[in-house]
Amino acid sequence: MSQSEVLCLDRVCKQFSGSSLAAVDQVSFELEAGEILGLVGPSGCGKTTLLRMIAGFESLQSGSIQLAGETVATAQRSLPPETRSVGMVFQDYALFPHLTVLDNVCFGLRDRKGSAAVARQALALVGLEGLERRYPHELSGGQQQRVALARALAPQPPLILLDEPLSNLDVQVRLRLRQELRDILRQAQATAILVTHDQEEALSICDRVAVMRLGRFEQIGQPEELFQHPASRFVAEFLSQANFLATEYQGDAWRTVLGDFEAPGGLEGSRTGGEPPVVMVRQEDVLLHPHPEGTGLVRDRQFLGRDYRYFVQLPAGLEIQVLGPVSEAIAVGTAVQVQLRTGQARLYPYDLPLVLRGTSTRNAAARA
Repeated sequence: MSQSEVLCLDRVCKQFSGSSLAAVDQVSFELEAGEILGLVGPSGCGKTTLLRMIAGFESLQSGSIQLAGETVATAQRSLPPETRSVGMVFQDYALFPHLTVLDNVCFGLRDRKGSAAVARQALALVGLEGLERRYPHELSGGQQQRVALARALAPQPPLILLDEPLSNLDVQVRLRLRQELRDILRQAQATAILVTHDQEEALSICDRVAVMRLGRFEQIGQPEELFQHPASRFVAEFLSQANFLATEYQGDAWRTVLGDFEAPGGLEGSRTGGEPPVVMVRQEDVLLHPHPEGTGLVRDRQFLGRDYRYFVQLPAGLEIQVLGPVSEAIAVGTAVQVQLRTGQARLYPYDLPLVLRGTSTRNAAARA
């Protein structure tokens, strides 16, 4: 580990008894001081298991975990959770109902001199001054979440682990606390790992995001990198809910129902009998133009506040989703021409987690 690294995982594996698949499979990464990493992926992908391994609640089959320069876990040796100096914020907050807010935060500081003063500083950091004598049942969900965060921050551990910390909150509270959570972690100069099912939450809070699939990292990088340049169709679908169009190679291009796409190098096998690639088209990169002779039909429309989401039926039974402004509402049942914004599509090999960047479009207007 370098001096700036707080956490280092090297080829960590975990397989539960009775399962034929590894819950965590050869995961390696480093976490820099002050960095916030988000772990996202579908249920069962291994993100919570990985978090529990770092915390010390699960053992390793192989690999190693280093924390603050010390090896805390290998297949042969594992330090217990209470000796790892890791702060943990659980999904249900795990507050003691018979203890006051102050006593809950002091719980992990019982052997530290001046623990009450340290706890009050942590409560001030999360904006709960004046609530020290209340009990958990007297607080809102958002306030309980802040108490749990204050308790994790108070000992000033080298690493904070957050397991779905906002999932039990109402939508509006969750949206407000996203930025507050990031601000609190930044002010505390904390290094943290956030596990969440909410892609938008991870992208908005974290410095880096790792998308997990079947126990492995499908891609890890900055939020902008993952969203704009997904390394595989799985990442693209999980983060952006994009449309994917089947292709057929003709001449020097891949033909789809929305037009032709230039055929970049690296797909020669697909041209000579292999599976053809697919084209990714984001919902916001499709334009709809009402026209009586249009080949698309607006089957349904959802109001999302700032946008409408249209479900557009295309020839051969294909349906795509399109985001459009509320200022230009298109009625259900309207025939439309479908057009792509130039250069806004991406071509993916059918069976390889590889992005071919720089794909451009031509003749993108929908055709019969």
